[in-house]
Order: sequence, then C-alpha cells, then structure tokens
Amino acid sequence: MILTVTPAPGLDRTYRAAQMLEGRVNRAISSEVEASGKGVNVSRALAAAGAATVAVLPLGGPEGRHLAELLTADAVPFLAVQTSIPTRTNTTLAVVGHSTTKMNAPSPGLPESVWDDVKRIVEDLLLQHPGAWVLCSGSVPAGADQLPAQLVELARRLGARSAVDSSGAALDAALAARPDLIAPNHLELAELIGVDVHTLDPDGRDSAGTSLVELASGWAQQLSARTGGAVLATLGAGGAVYADGRGCWHAVAPAIVPVNTVGAGDALLAGFLSVAGSANPGEIPAPGGALATAVAWGTAACAMQSTSGDVAGGADVTAVRITALS
Repeated sequence: MILTVTPAPGLDRTYRAAQMLEGRVNRAISSEVEASGKGVNVSRALAAAGAATVAVLPLGGPEGRHLAELLTADAVPFLAVQTSIPTRTNTTLAVVGHSTTKMNAPSPGLPESVWDDVKRIVEDLLLQHPGAWVLCSGSVPAGADQLPAQLVELARRLGARSAVDSSGAALDAALAARPDLIAPNHLELAELIGVDVHTLDPDGRDSAGTSLVELASGWAQQLSARTGGAVLATLGAGGAVYADGRGCWHAVAPAIVPVNTVGAGDALLAGFLSVAGSANPGEIPAPGGALATAVAWGTAACAMQSTSGDVAGGADVTAVRITALS
C-alpha cells in the first residue's frame, strides 16, 4: 500500500496550441482539466497500474468538489479533508515545438485543524496497512512546513516507510526527520548539497566539464549519508540516479521526443514505489526492479498528452539500462 499526501492539490487546466504570440490573443486547439498535485499524480499512476494506493488531501469550494469528481472518474481511491478555502487552479500551456509551460497558483494557507485531520487519516490507514509507504509530495502551504517531517516521524513510529518529494523549508525539516527516501530533481539535489546551480551549464555540467550523471551521483551519495536514507534523483532526459548505503546506480531509457513533460517526475516516483512497495520488491537496482521501473514509467509519461493516462501500460522496463556508479 502506498499512501500519498498532497498538501496543495489543484485543478490543472491545459491549453494546447499550434503557436503562441506574446501580447496577442491566442486560440487553443483544445483544452482539458484534470486533478493535479504531485501526490495525486503518483496515486493516479499507481491506481491505473492496479497498485494499492490511497490519496489523502485537503479539498475546498467548487474547485475541490470538481477535483473529487475527477479523482472518482479516474478510479483513484482518496480520502479528503474538507475545508472552506477553495482549492487552487493551475494552468499548463503546451505549444507545438516548444517546451511545456506551467503556471501554478499560490498554495492557500489552511487551518491547523486541517493538518491534524490529515495526520489522523494517515495514522488510521497505517494501522490498517502495516508496512505501507507514506509519500508527502508537492509544495506545502504557508504554516505547514512541519507536515512532511511529522508524517516521516508518524510513519517511523508505526513501522511504515516514508518518502518526501518537496522543497524549501518543508524539505529541510523533513531531511532532519530522516525519511527513508527523498526524490529531488537534479537542481534541487544540487541546492541541498550547497552547489550554486547557476554554475551548471544547460546540460548540467560544471565548469570543469564533469557530466551531470557523475555530479548527481556524488551529490546523491552525500545526501544519503547525511540522512541515512535513499535518494532517487531525476535527471530529465538523462534518466535517474539512485543512492543508498550500499552504493549508487544510474538508469536511463532510450531517447524519445517528449510530448508533455509535466508529471514525468511523479510518474517516475510512482514506478519506483510500485515495486518498492510491493510484497516482493527484490533488489532496487536489479534489471526490471524498482529503479528500472521508475525510469520506464517516467519516460512513458513524457510520451503522453496528459498526466491522467496509464503510464505503466506504455512503459518498457526491459529497455532501461542500469549502470553501477560505485
């Protein structure tokens, strides 16, 4: 069982266009709306693959009701804490020949009672599902920076495993709580180690020409040693590196022409947890294991129009190449 907590869910409206002229009225070819939020994306990918998951999240206003309807339509199991504060709406612009552009609305602050209810729901679920994973994923509203750390501590107390995919003060607090897994992208990873990301070129190399894979490998091992847990770092088209106390590995899939990269990191994490959270997870870096599944799902997500499809169905785990780095 994988429980996901999304502190700042939202409705994600995507506009697709053949071109976009700045300062002009532009017309979309199509538009769609879907439930969004990093934890929501992970649970949706897991549910589509038939993995046991429950999404826990606060919802409010007409937007919250719409989001709940979308989760139900996508057959995503969820438990919501109701609030009077409307759920946010985010906008994605997908223009042919251009990188996907995303504009996220601010995460509204919520009363402390909402977070108490979230933790109570998670505790109840963990008591029902011993050994489950708890993932706190996405941005955290003002005033809730301690939530990821509190969930890590709750998971540990109940014998569960914890994962965090967040940023800023919330991630700093979570690291101090020593989660079992953190899932940054390579820029977030660099910042956690104290590297000035402005010194990296567009391909992620440093001024000495060191490759992104080599750099990320060193950073991931440093962070793993600091937290005592594992690090799964995404490298975009370069795949991912995974480090724990046993070593570090790099996984990459054959190159594709991406259609939509939004949610690819969430799909990658979902793929990892689909195996790591199973009854027989096996060795994480083994062929066909959690790391290969992660990169295969993340790659498949980039070939899809939206985040609501079946990434597992389009994933080719056998095509992922894994290399031991240490």
